[in-house]
Amino acid sequence: MGGLAVGIITVIAGVMAIPRTFLHIYSPDIIALIMPTSRGWLYAHGWAVTGACVALLVVGLKIWYITLDEKNNLLAAWVTTSPNTIQALEEQFNCCGFFNSTSPPFVISPNACPTIDIAATRKGCVLSLQPYADLFLDRLFTTLFGFVGIGTCAILAGAMLVKARTTEARYVRIAEKGIL
Repeated sequence: MGGLAVGIITVIAGVMAIPRTFLHIYSPDIIALIMPTSRGWLYAHGWAVTGACVALLVVGLKIWYITLDEKNNLLAAWVTTSPNTIQALEEQFNCCGFFNSTSPPFVISPNACPTIDIAATRKGCVLSLQPYADLFLDRLFTTLFGFVGIGTCAILAGAMLVKARTTEARYVRIAEKGIL
């Protein structure tokens, strides 16, 4: 699983965030607030946010799991990359090869890796590439987990409002019967 999988997961997370933001949080919440005695919209809101949170949690865990095997994912991308791109990366990061100059072999470039002897003294490019991949993926799954936390707060707020409306409806029924 390389860059394509991360790209697909990123697109899925973005597509899921749009309806969650506009439909699951604002629409049912506004309707539930406008209708002060209705609890049905609050239940619908709670279940919709729960579904969105579970989906975001699954996507976030999948991305987190990808980060556990990041070097192998980067290696798969490195092996399939064109020699011109590898040469540009080696020159930009002043490195040769992926792990080292022999694993997988480096591309001879005039600036970074002109000879085998110089290439043997340079570090592998994985040490320079991994922080960039870490930064992107860590921010992505942390953001998704943050949305799960916000959704959890919305679920708890909805549950408290349902409980308050249930209690209020109970006192209204008692008052209508004239018991108190």
